[in-house]
Amino acid sequence: FVNPRVSPNGTVSVIEGSNLTLTCSDPGNSGAPRYVWINDSDGSELTPVINDPPLTLHLTNINRAASGNYTCRSTITELAGVNMDTTVTLNVQFTNTPPVIEASENFVITVGETALYTLRITDPGDTISVTIEFDGEFPYTLDQDGSIWTLNVTLTTLVEFNFTVIATDSFNETSKITPQVIICSCTSDRGNCTIDEYENNTSNPLILMCDCMEAYEGEYCEDDFDGCTEVSCFNNATCTDVPAPGTGATCPPCPSGYTGDGIVCSNESTSEFLPFLYPSSYYVYTNVDDGSANVALPTTLEFGGFHYNRAY
Repeated sequence: FVNPRVSPNGTVSVIEGSNLTLTCSDPGNSGAPRYVWINDSDGSELTPVINDPPLTLHLTNINRAASGNYTCRSTITELAGVNMDTTVTLNVQFTNTPPVIEASENFVITVGETALYTLRITDPGDTISVTIEFDGEFPYTLDQDGSIWTLNVTLTTLVEFNFTVIATDSFNETSKITPQVIICSCTSDRGNCTIDEYENNTSNPLILMCDCMEAYEGEYCEDDFDGCTEVSCFNNATCTDVPAPGTGATCPPCPSGYTGDGIVCSNESTSEFLPFLYPSSYYVYTNVDDGSANVALPTTLEFGGFHYNRAY
């Protein structure tokens, strides 16, 4: 009872991704021995047990994990516990490649919101670790689902930052990506950002300026726009701004004897007489002793002890 023959034998070198067939044959043993191929790394049987060799083992698309010893074992029922083994050592040769990172070149985020940066990182047949190097401090989490990695970033205030994602395999080869960070510096409830005018800007991060909504002003739309800058109350009364997100301003009521919205007030007691002076041009006049209006009269009028030089 002798060891089986194998072909090829000894140490066999193959290129990763190739195929290989190992053949085990009977050297002429009597007693109807049985044959099986075994993976020495875990003792598993790779083929059915047969009595009529040759017995072939087909290895396809071989990867680096397949390196190791493969044994053809023959046994005879009459010789319980006696195994005759012939071993082939498989050496898988490969050229290692670093991980492959697929992700967007830009990472866009708005202050006050959360943004996601998704990467697909692969390195077939190898393990990968992912780390982040960043310039600036910002809260983030990094989650993995298979080959998909997701960076979650939340900016509660304007923080300037950029970052580099580094993928490293078991051979310490790395791949990196540093996306262009684009930050809209105002919250979406106060203004909007337009990126078109920054197309040739290479700053990283790139801070976009805000086009503020009507109720806000400031570089980052951080201030309430003072509606009183556009309103003049009648007779220089105190103007009150409408707080954001409201717009405009309010004025006190017109003085007693006047009607209007507090911005323009008219004295109704005199207006009914004055049209007789300029019946074709004006119908209401404002007392210049108490306030002003919008349209100049040809001359200053005196009527009932009051002076008038404007109308509306």
